[in-house]
Amino acid sequence: AEGAAAAAADGDENNDDSNKDPAAPGDGAAEGPGGKPAPPAAGESLGFGFVNFAEHEAAARALEDKNGATVEEDGESFTLYVNRAQKKSERAREIRRRREAIKMERLNKFQGMNLYVKNLDDAVTDDELRELFASHGTITSA
Repeated sequence: AEGAAAAAADGDENNDDSNKDPAAPGDGAAEGPGGKPAPPAAGESLGFGFVNFAEHEAAARALEDKNGATVEEDGESFTLYVNRAQKKSERAREIRRRREAIKMERLNKFQGMNLYVKNLDDAVTDDELRELFASHGTITSA
């Protein structure tokens, strides 16, 4: 009985991983509260930062100059993405606007390219229809 109690205390008899250290080696990335990634250790980079300028003109010049710039550090090069800091709702609105613009561009690109032909005889084939309209340009389908 003593051996069984010691084995249970070591976790050999049950597979309950609830008490394991989430940052233990081999367990993957450590998780913080709510299953979110744990914050980086002190002094470790988050991969982003904020720069606040006293004058709008200086910020505009920095944005123009540094967006897309390449920075070399420790033998690695990084391309900077610099933009105006936005609230989450502003970013979401901007993304929706861009997607809508792309969608409208696609619709306009193909608008009026598909023709409806009425009063054709039942015996008219796709090849005959192509031949009839081929003199006007490249036909993708008929």
